[in-house]
Amino acid sequence: MMVSDEEHSRFVKKQVKLYWPQYQQSATYQEVADFPDQMIQQAMTLFLSIISVHSPKQVSHWTISDVAAAFPAIVNGAPESVTPTDVMNMLGISDNFVRWLIKAHILLLDEDLLRSLISQEFEVTSNVPGIEETEINDRQLEINPELPKYSPRIAENIQDYMGDWVWQFYQSPDWESVPPNVSEDDAEFYVANLVGRIYDEYRKTPKAWTKYAVSNVLTGYFVTDLVVERSEYSDIAETLLRFMDFLEKHHFLRTDLIKRTKRAIIQAEPVMVVLANDESQYSKLKVIRLTMKRAGVDLDDSDAVQAYFDRHPKQFEKPTPQPSHEGRVISMAQWKKENKKHQNKNHPKRHR
Repeated sequence: MMVSDEEHSRFVKKQVKLYWPQYQQSATYQEVADFPDQMIQQAMTLFLSIISVHSPKQVSHWTISDVAAAFPAIVNGAPESVTPTDVMNMLGISDNFVRWLIKAHILLLDEDLLRSLISQEFEVTSNVPGIEETEINDRQLEINPELPKYSPRIAENIQDYMGDWVWQFYQSPDWESVPPNVSEDDAEFYVANLVGRIYDEYRKTPKAWTKYAVSNVLTGYFVTDLVVERSEYSDIAETLLRFMDFLEKHHFLRTDLIKRTKRAIIQAEPVMVVLANDESQYSKLKVIRLTMKRAGVDLDDSDAVQAYFDRHPKQFEKPTPQPSHEGRVISMAQWKKENKKHQNKNHPKRHR
């Protein structure tokens, strides 16, 4: 959903006001404290402005694709008057700010995966003299060599047009069929995470989704890392199905692809719900975020989050974001075998 310049500016200022005082007092900030405070705040403001330009949303709702796409945008959007050194400083400060958000448990992302994606994929052609390719760090991401390279531009484009479709979904009669306790923010959260994770893991845009990718994300990532309560899982599939109905009516995606996606959602739902009822399947950070949420902590309020950790220093000692391998993510061969059984059960052979 596109917003006016005035709305965008107001949103960015609100985010800066919310996070600047806590960031400035943090130990992470001390790593860049040699720079003037004004310069650090300007870099922070620029990063927030870039990442929210298409679809302003709370920091806790950022996806790994949102963050990865923002770094090359800093370079590509730099005026010709800005020196390569200044650009590198802005990148370093932005990287520091993101690390603080993760350490403060405001941003629920796997830091190693994020930084490795940026390192591997940060290849930009810039108007800034002397900068043709920049790497934030030299860590390499272990990826399936058969997958296409991760593209921050593609990831950003996907979230952009899907965000527009979700906004239109709110205005349509189909929205009335969504479970009543699902808010507009909830629906956007479900769609953004499904879209983002399918691209992150399988390099599939919505126009090329497969049942395999949809199913594995719902029974894997959605179980292990999506910060929602167990009771909310029964609404996720229904919301996604109504969104698919909307896309089909307006011909935003091919009918055969939508029908295939809906079958994947329907088949994955009972597995997702059962797994989500077992909190041993949850990643460590998801458990932390849920614990705070249940204690009445506003996860978008960095002061409240920090105060909670100050009150419970031993409850969650130095949680480290890690890729989760729980939930249910199966091989393609096993998925095909199980899917064939499902099809045979629902469509038995006819006998003469």
